[in-house]
Amino acid sequence: MAKTTTLRGPGRPRRPGGSTDTLIIRVPSGMRARIADIAAQARRSMNAVVVEALVLQLDRIEAATTVEEVMARVEVLEAKVRTLEERTDPRIHPYDD
Repeated sequence: MAKTTTLRGPGRPRRPGGSTDTLIIRVPSGMRARIADIAAQARRSMNAVVVEALVLQLDRIEAATTVEEVMARVEVLEAKVRTLEERTDPRIHPYDD
């Protein structure tokens, strides 16, 4: 069973002894320096900067998935409403009464 990272505040994992996973990644040339610069300016660790960026991006992806699911459901409901309107519109079925 994989361990999960427990966040305290935006992108801040617990200190050692908390529940964390290790992930080794390769980054494009120059990205490590960018991360180091951002971390230094924010007075944070490079790890904290990377974790925060990942959390924000993953939240964005999950939100997009949720929006897609909601839009698909809206389309289904709109089709059902059109069907009901067609069944009850006297201009479409003038002799049903």
